[in-house]
Amino acid sequence: DHRLAEMAVSLPVNLKLRGGYSKYILRKAMEDKVPPEITWRKDKKGFVTPQADWKEQSARMLTGFLSSCSMPDFLRRDRILAAIRRRDLHPTQGNELWKIAVLLKWIEIFSIK
Repeated sequence: DHRLAEMAVSLPVNLKLRGGYSKYILRKAMEDKVPPEITWRKDKKGFVTPQADWKEQSARMLTGFLSSCSMPDFLRRDRILAAIRRRDLHPTQGNELWKIAVLLKWIEIFSIK
């Protein structure tokens, strides 16, 4: 709800941060509902995303498609596949590889020579 978000943003800083705790007003509101070891913990616990798995699955899909699709002469399959095998790709480089794959799929679908 945008009204809740707007209200939260408009709160004074001392209700958001106090004594080294973020979300201070939320912690105070939950003080009698949540155990103190959870309410007042300082180490942040988030939800871990399986990014390594996603990256590996994407690499397999890209490798499979790019290994078998027809490719115009101006693209070098060996260099593209080598880039996919690299494990230290910056996210924007991964995006570029997907753009190449989308272009090639588009060419395949519309039979452009």
